[in-house]
Amino acid sequence: LHGTAEVDDRGSIVEFAYELPADASEQLRNQSGMLRQSLTQLLPRFPAEPVGVGAQWRIHDELALPQTRVDVATTYRITSWEGDRIELAVHTGTVPGGAQPEGTALTVTGSGRTRFEIGSLRIRGRIETAATFEANNQTDPMRMRVQTRTQVTPR
Repeated sequence: LHGTAEVDDRGSIVEFAYELPADASEQLRNQSGMLRQSLTQLLPRFPAEPVGVGAQWRIHDELALPQTRVDVATTYRITSWEGDRIELAVHTGTVPGGAQPEGTALTVTGSGRTRFEIGSLRIRGRIETAATFEANNQTDPMRMRVQTRTQVTPR
């Protein structure tokens, strides 16, 4: 892939454009819509008010998954701040009562740490996430658990 992203001063992606290779599979083309969403979650997003060490805030997102959407909240807490380097504890989870299709249950939980430098995209982070999905219909009940570990390090 090749693309560009514009990030505002609070860490939100405000513009995102990318190009898929001409020979990209149909599956990749269908799943590419989730790319922007994934990039958004790699960057910590700050609240509008000033914060310092010990500050904690929550950001809500609606994740688009194949054939469904799920409401999640990410809680950030500043654990240290030295010069331009900030370290954050990160916790993610589904929002109770969020939108889910009837007969399904989807739970997402995750936690980790992120360190970055203000004014740059130098980020180092490690997040572990677990997602559990259950569909209880009469013909094909299904249960699935997916665990992921994401690590971002500067080149």
